[in-house]
Amino acid sequence: MSSEGSSPGPGPGPGPGGSGGDGGGGFTLPPVISAFAGNPRRFILGAVLTTILDGLFNIGTVIIDGLLLGLGGSQPFGFSETEATWGLADVPFLAANALTGAGSTIGTDIVQALLGLNEPLFSAAETAGPLAPVLVVTVVVVETGLVLFVGSRIVRIAIDVVPGGGGLT
Repeated sequence: MSSEGSSPGPGPGPGPGGSGGDGGGGFTLPPVISAFAGNPRRFILGAVLTTILDGLFNIGTVIIDGLLLGLGGSQPFGFSETEATWGLADVPFLAANALTGAGSTIGTDIVQALLGLNEPLFSAAETAGPLAPVLVVTVVVVETGLVLFVGSRIVRIAIDVVPGGGGLT
């Protein structure tokens, strides 16, 4: 027998893992397995740390979203929205609206009372002739002085109601 072509071994024929030729068409590992095979410690630390850091990021996001909901409400730039969850930022706005509403009612009542008092005085001033401007100015000055006096008393009472505010006057 001749030794040419009959012995298995290295040669140009097809081998167990390839298609033959110069050996360039062999089996290649997927990138994940080759990364694990290259450095198993780095691969495992990377997978574990990625999962842990992703979980911490999600927890931090939930905490920050909760704080923002508590502070700004569900509509942070739209105060007193009817379909919104109110936050701490809405409290001063709502309090101001409540006080303004009450102040508006009280202020309207005071103005109506002053108009009721002024009606007969201005009617008398119409019949006073040349003294009419003097009477009108006198009424306006007296009423302005009364409003300022009563207003200052109300402010002092309000300051005294606040704990520790009594020393401010």
